[in-house]
Amino acid sequence: MAYALRPGLHCCTVEGQTLCLDVAENRYFGLNAEAGNIVQRLADGEIQPIEDQQRLSTLVEKGILIEVAGDSEWRLPLCQPCADMDPVAGSAHVTELILAVAAQLHAEWQIRQRPLAQILDSFTKRKSASRTSLDTGLAARLRRQIAGFGAANLLLGSTDRCLASSLAFATLCLRRGFPASLIFGVRIGPFAAHCWVQHQDIVLNDNIERVRLYTPILAI
Repeated sequence: MAYALRPGLHCCTVEGQTLCLDVAENRYFGLNAEAGNIVQRLADGEIQPIEDQQRLSTLVEKGILIEVAGDSEWRLPLCQPCADMDPVAGSAHVTELILAVAAQLHAEWQIRQRPLAQILDSFTKRKSASRTSLDTGLAARLRRQIAGFGAANLLLGSTDRCLASSLAFATLCLRRGFPASLIFGVRIGPFAAHCWVQHQDIVLNDNIERVRLYTPILAI
């Protein structure tokens, strides 16, 4: 018998502590040292189910792990950013500003009305159905979009709005044919969570200095 994380549960290790994001419950929490060690050993393929059966069964009872047939596949996020994109020089175009404001207000409405799991599932389906590429022309349009969202954040504010802003930014990217991924990250000392948008290892709607403070826990 093999074991895997319960669907909708995502984990990462930050400074030796295992943190979890439960998408279904829209909450973050930490595992104690023993449970965190089990999860990380499973992810690294170092655990022997027969030897650790009691500990594994306890984590199944707590809803952290599930039993799966065959070999389990662990996909802990490995998408550390290395660069960001500068917006187009000059002021944001009014059209891009209006689109950015409208997209963020719609994203905020979704967050108030729908569970996080449904929102992320819809984004995943949209991303799977989209055809994206980042050629020279699209890259120039992307920089105009970045400028528009920067101006919109000045109007709407950016404090505690990273999820709405990033969801709006990434959704508009997919609609326009830009490849984009939603990244959720966490840090400790004190605990904080953040959300941003990347293309591969390039940050699109944030700066590299800020997002490097966070360890990715979920990438969609």
